[in-house]
Amino acid sequence: MNTVTDISDNAFFGCSNLTYAPIPNSVTRIGTSSFEGCTSLIDGRIPQAVTSIGTRAFYGCSSLTDVSFNRFSVANDGSGCTILGFECFKNTTAINYQNYNCLFNIYTYGGYSADVLRSGLYKDYSETDPNVQPTEYFGAGFDNSAVDYATSGSCFNEDTKILCFNPETNEEYYAPIQNLNKGDLIKTYLHGYRKVDVMCKGKLRNNTKFFTTCMYKMCKTETNDLTEDLIVVGGHALLVDKLSEEEYLRTCSIWGTPLRIDKKYLLLAGITDKFERIEGDSVFTYYHFCVENDGNDETRYGIWANGTLVETPCKKDILEFRNVVYM
Repeated sequence: MNTVTDISDNAFFGCSNLTYAPIPNSVTRIGTSSFEGCTSLIDGRIPQAVTSIGTRAFYGCSSLTDVSFNRFSVANDGSGCTILGFECFKNTTAINYQNYNCLFNIYTYGGYSADVLRSGLYKDYSETDPNVQPTEYFGAGFDNSAVDYATSGSCFNEDTKILCFNPETNEEYYAPIQNLNKGDLIKTYLHGYRKVDVMCKGKLRNNTKFFTTCMYKMCKTETNDLTEDLIVVGGHALLVDKLSEEEYLRTCSIWGTPLRIDKKYLLLAGITDKFERIEGDSVFTYYHFCVENDGNDETRYGIWANGTLVETPCKKDILEFRNVVYM
């Protein structure tokens, strides 16, 4: 019996009753439009032997929720990764709007860049230069907003110390963020001690191309109030009394106008020289949480992390985070 090494072009085109992709472990190539329009296809498990997936191979597989690559590689140059053809996963709406974890695994552990996963015109919302035009990508075709959710992170690196309050001893203390639990009391700026309401964590593969996909470090010095170095995602903000002219212009290029919490300006870690960018593509575990808010889910607070005043997300935002595990 001949060993099957190729799923030919258009092999299962339009098979609306197909629920899983019959791809033998011996297959090395999945052809052009081979599963295009298979609207009932749920499982697209890709064997380790596969080295290329053709143009539009899974185009329009709207029920596809799981694409499992056994050929994952973490090589910086992408060697060992399966070649993804143009728009091979275009209009796979179930992945794009239901299973962000699938995209996260492809990106974080598969060695693929976000650029390879995209297609069409895209301008990263974290871009600080308003004159930069959208880039056109000719990638795998995943929805750009879904790729953003899968590749971006939020808030604090593991082991960040958060200022808390112990009502039994009537004392404040710093606790590692991963040790916090729902109901723990957090000291807030101007709003007393408030209980942790929602707590979650996620993983981020460091990507220095955009500050929202990169970790930044603020080093403890004799002139700042840090108790130890602070590491956060670039889209997380300090709360400060004023912005420099450059910080003001960069902030306006992102939000249109500076934002405030309790009359303090939000200063994003990724746009200020108070932080230095962390290089490399290591995978970080990050945590974020919100505190009880008196019934307004859009309220945000200031808290202390490693001795300095920073923001917390509002409950509305934290419940919209997709690629996280709630604790």
